[in-house]
Amino acid sequence: MTRFWILIILSCATVLASLLPLSVSAAPEAFCNGQMGVINTGLGCIDITTPSAFLTPLLRWAVGLSSLIAIVSFVFAGIMVLTSAGDPKKVKAGQELILTTIWGVVFIALSVVILNFIGITILNLGSIGFNI
Repeated sequence: MTRFWILIILSCATVLASLLPLSVSAAPEAFCNGQMGVINTGLGCIDITTPSAFLTPLLRWAVGLSSLIAIVSFVFAGIMVLTSAGDPKKVKAGQELILTTIWGVVFIALSVVILNFIGITILNLGSIGFNI
């Protein structure tokens, strides 16, 4: 189990490292198409002119990455149950991982709904460009 979480942490670190700019200098190649405020990264061009332009794609990436982790966790738990060969401890561990993953997916979905409700409906951040 520990190797699985180490792999997940290293994968997340790799994705975060790819968000870093390709160049740390203010040379024109650090910007996308010569546009000031749009940084060229390993994942493409990221607009940093306003907080909403930066955070909206970042939140979308975070939800997408967490969904990918949930899918991998489901597959891993299914393999654990299928290869348990009737061992009750392995079956129980696989079932617990499935249940934990389901709770994680529910938590992710509710966090997006809560962020949307509080940010867009109550604080009216949609008027300044924040959209989840």
